[in-house]
Amino acid sequence: MWGFADYAAALSARRVGAVRTAFGMQATGLVSFAIALFAFGGRPALEPDEVPYARRSTALLRSVLSRSSLLSSRRTSRSRCCSSWSSSANG
Repeated sequence: MWGFADYAAALSARRVGAVRTAFGMQATGLVSFAIALFAFGGRPALEPDEVPYARRSTALLRSVLSRSSLLSSRRTSRSRCCSSWSSSANG
């Protein structure tokens, strides 16, 4: 099972790119986790000593999302920018 997931991720990354593949894998995991939470009756309660770890996880998630959106926007703007430069340079 794990070998197939690695193989499918490699094929997907080659076809649609690394950012879209990572987003798709994370979205799949989130949906699977939501289904499991719904099936088992909600999330477990956090103990007071576990709260700092939950806050760090949330901060890490926000950091990853902001970094991926930044990279995606830079990639999009660079492709628009460079295509207009190359067309004006050749014309």
